[in-house]
Amino acid sequence: MNSFGYVRAGSIDEAVALLNTPGVNSRALAGGTDLMVAVRAGEAGSFDRVVDISTIPDLRGIAMVGSRARIGAATTFSEIMRSGLIQQHARFLADAAHSVRTMQITNMATLGGNVANAAAAADTPPVLVCLDAEAIIATPAGQQRMPVASLLRGHLKNTLPAGGLIVAFEFDPLSVDTRNTFLKLGRRNALTISRINMAATGRLQADGHIAEARLVAGACFSRPRRAREVEALLQGRLPSAALFAEAGQLLMRLMVQEVGQRWSTEYKALALAAMVEEALETVLPLPANETETVRSIGVKSVESMR
Repeated sequence: MNSFGYVRAGSIDEAVALLNTPGVNSRALAGGTDLMVAVRAGEAGSFDRVVDISTIPDLRGIAMVGSRARIGAATTFSEIMRSGLIQQHARFLADAAHSVRTMQITNMATLGGNVANAAAAADTPPVLVCLDAEAIIATPAGQQRMPVASLLRGHLKNTLPAGGLIVAFEFDPLSVDTRNTFLKLGRRNALTISRINMAATGRLQADGHIAEARLVAGACFSRPRRAREVEALLQGRLPSAALFAEAGQLLMRLMVQEVGQRWSTEYKALALAAMVEEALETVLPLPANETETVRSIGVKSVESMR
C-alpha cells in the first residue's frame, strides 16, 4: 500500500484550496468506502494525500431550496434512507441506498462519493440520472452545475473539473401522481454488488394512457444508461403486458449492441428484459383486465427484500 498524507478541511473553500495545492496530488475523502478499498487493492492510483471533507457542515443535509430538493454531497446513505423529504419526493433514492444492506457501509458511504467514484455497478447514480439531477461543483474558478448524466463518463471515470469538488445535488421532486421504483439484481441479498440495477418513474394520464416514463439501467452498461428509446416507445400508449415485453426486448437489444457479446450476455440480456417489465408494471399499473405476468428469475425490488 502506498503511503500518503492526511489533512482535514473545515470549509468548502478550504477543501478546494487543498485539493488544488500546487505540486501536491490530493484526493477527497468523505466516507472512504470506495477509496480505501481501492487503496488496499492497489487500484486507487498514486496520490500524495487525502483531504478529509466529511465534517464540513455545508456538505451535509437534505432540504428544499426553493422548489428543488437539495442533498449535500457528504450526506450518508443512512441519512438519505431516514429522510422524510426523500421518502416523500424520491422514495427510490432511499431504496437504492438501502439496497447496500449493511449498516457499516450505509453509515459511512456518501452520495457524492458514490457518484464521483463512478463505478458502473453503483446503485444511487441511476436514480439521480432518472431524476435529471444536477451536481453542484466547487472549483477554484467558482461553482458550476452539471447534469449527473454528463458527470458520469464510464466505469470509474468522471468528468469532474480538475481539482473540483461535488458540493451537492439538486433535482425537482417527483409529482404526487408519479410512481417510482428501484430494482437490483445481484448474486445474493446481503452486501451484494449489482449485476443489473434499474431506476424508473411513470405517470398516467386521466384516460389511462402513459403521460411520461423514465427508465435508467445501470451495471449492464459502462455508466447509467437512460433508455430514451424505450421511453419514446411507451409515450402516449396504454399500458399492457405486451407493450412492456416489447420495451424489455428493445433495451435488451440496445445493451447487446452497445456492450457486445460477453460470457454473461445471455443471462444478463434475459434478466434485463424481465427487469424492464417488472419496473414498468410497478410505475405504470396495468389495467385490471390484464393477465398478471409471473417470472421466476429472482429479480427483487427493494420493497420485496425488506
